[in-house]
Amino acid sequence: MSSGSGSSADGAGTPALALFIVPRTVSLARSAVRILVQATPENVDVSAVERTLREIDGVRAGARPAR
Repeated sequence: MSSGSGSSADGAGTPALALFIVPRTVSLARSAVRILVQATPENVDVSAVERTLREIDGVRAGARPAR
């Protein structure tokens, strides 16, 4: 009867697979949190967007959102 312990490749493959999956999981979790808290994307210059919008006729200054 087999003891069900698996092969030695299982023991070596599991940590290798974890090293592959964990960094991607952390990256996705960070992105999800930024979306949930409605954070400004890192590549957007909020001041430049605000200046551009203020240049449009009819746009008035409003409350400034927290950064």
